[in-house]
Amino acid sequence: PTLREEKRRYVLVGQTVDGIVTRADLQKPVVRMWVFGLITLVETHLSFLVRKFYGTDWEDALSEQRLAQAKDLMESRLQRDEALSLVDCLQFCDKRDLLAKHHEGRTALGFSSRNQAESHLKGIEKLRDRIAHSQDLVAGTDWTEVIDTVLKAEELIERSEGVVDTDTAFAGSQGQQ
Repeated sequence: PTLREEKRRYVLVGQTVDGIVTRADLQKPVVRMWVFGLITLVETHLSFLVRKFYGTDWEDALSEQRLAQAKDLMESRLQRDEALSLVDCLQFCDKRDLLAKHHEGRTALGFSSRNQAESHLKGIEKLRDRIAHSQDLVAGTDWTEVIDTVLKAEELIERSEGVVDTDTAFAGSQGQQ
């Protein structure tokens, strides 16, 4: 976050400057891998939240074309003995759209409107695409927006973990009865 406002930060060891970190360092593989992992965690949470808020009714909320694409992917995975649920075969954009239009789902994530949820999640998706395709992180944007997107992804995971923890605690108490 400190690189959001400043182009460089000095690293002090005691009273001695021992190094420098610049925005350019954010383009390095280790940072890109960390951001990609963070976004993968966001997507994993989106899958959980689709299951939680839609149950089995999510298929009705998806267009026939998008549902057919997910079913085709699932079928090809099953042929390779890679059994996954149909939700796990959805694309990021499908999960994004499902949660953005589900009032309780987007409220649990702290979004006040469908547009806000879509905008927030599209920003995360665009950053993921730039990383996945080895593009410049700031292509078509600026460092402030990139850093804000990463911070939003972290906030989204924290909010989602609250929903996951609540669900896990509830499931655990049900199992004890």
